[in-house]
Amino acid sequence: MSFNENTRVKIPAILHLCKLGYQYLSLSKAVRDESTNIFPGYFLEERSSLRLDSRSADGAKNVYQDVSLGRWMRIWDRHFSTC
Repeated sequence: MSFNENTRVKIPAILHLCKLGYQYLSLSKAVRDESTNIFPGYFLEERSSLRLDSRSADGAKNVYQDVSLGRWMRIWDRHFSTC
């Protein structure tokens, strides 16, 4: 049996993270926005589940558009200026 990085490092790390509650995401089936390195489907679903505002689905789309366009200060002002 040959041992390499996959058998000694990657697979045990993935199994450990799955036991901790993380979900494994296969990159071969994933849809990823390469300009931001974000998975839009997962991003919009998880951001909507936070229910930070009454229009969570619209809010999630707005945040994703801001991130895609590089409007970091707009995101910061909108979400953290009241803290």
